[in-house]
Amino acid sequence: MLPNNDLKYKQIKEFGRKSDYKALLSSQKYQNNVIDRLIQTQIQLGYARTLHSKTKILITRLQEEIE
Repeated sequence: MLPNNDLKYKQIKEFGRKSDYKALLSSQKYQNNVIDRLIQTQIQLGYARTLHSKTKILITRLQEEIE
């Protein structure tokens, strides 16, 4: 996938290992990490939504005080 004519990838091509996506996708450890990342992302999304809601309330109250 790396460009053939770019010298900055030369070392990666020479010393890097070939990707084994089939083994990666069937790895229990990898699958658990993906699920953990998904759960953490959902938790962070909940926090972001709560913060967004509170920020909107704060903006509304500040606008009311200014007027």
